[in-house]
Amino acid sequence: ISFSPRAKYLATAATDNRICIWDVTSRKLLNRYHGSSYALCLAWVPDFEGHLLCGMLDGYVVSLTFTPKTIRARGLVVHTSAVEAIAVLGTRVASGSRRELRVWEWQPGVGEKGRWSLIRELEEPSTGCHEDVSIAHVHWMTAGRLTRLAVVYVEHGVRIFDAKTWKCLQDRQHDKPIARADVSVDGEHLALANPLSGFGIYSLESGDLVRAFGHEVGHKRATPVKFIDSGKAIIGGTTVGEVNIWDIET
Repeated sequence: ISFSPRAKYLATAATDNRICIWDVTSRKLLNRYHGSSYALCLAWVPDFEGHLLCGMLDGYVVSLTFTPKTIRARGLVVHTSAVEAIAVLGTRVASGSRRELRVWEWQPGVGEKGRWSLIRELEEPSTGCHEDVSIAHVHWMTAGRLTRLAVVYVEHGVRIFDAKTWKCLQDRQHDKPIARADVSVDGEHLALANPLSGFGIYSLESGDLVRAFGHEVGHKRATPVKFIDSGKAIIGGTTVGEVNIWDIET
């Protein structure tokens, strides 16, 4: 699930290959898109309530534009395997698929599908040649003139890249697998969900653990985690039918 930039709409995706757009105020279904595969990740285009990028199981990125009465889909293959993570900043799109981590220049108004130009394919983490690599989350961070890209791997920790030089600034390993992740609005904290015990809040600057929250895990599956209330709290899902909210400061 993903809320639009001003929380006017909610996009949901499921394994039935459908992406649904809901009006938050009325709670009504506005539009529905049925794809050739299902979406693994969603990213709203900043400053546009009616534009959504969807990373699909078959390696496509589908660009959905909609109004309350219409919906239009345009797809482009950007990876040879499932698109596991996607993030948008202006005309730049970061996409992740297993070992592949790519940054694109995207001009949506050019041509039928928009113009996609590959800027950079970033280095992958150090692994054995037969070791599986999977990306849990990508996130753009801006502070003044500095732009960075945070990449969270399921088994290979967190890496942060300078978006100008593409140098890896930080490479931090974690002793537990990471199922889902989110970055606070101010860019100071990183929330990591692991399928074994719960959630951890980490400082992006130092990498130190700030708070840990345990809960009943149930089945060892990926559960979502999101910052809310301007980063003062997190909301986390479970596989036992519960949704929990934690205050980070208390």
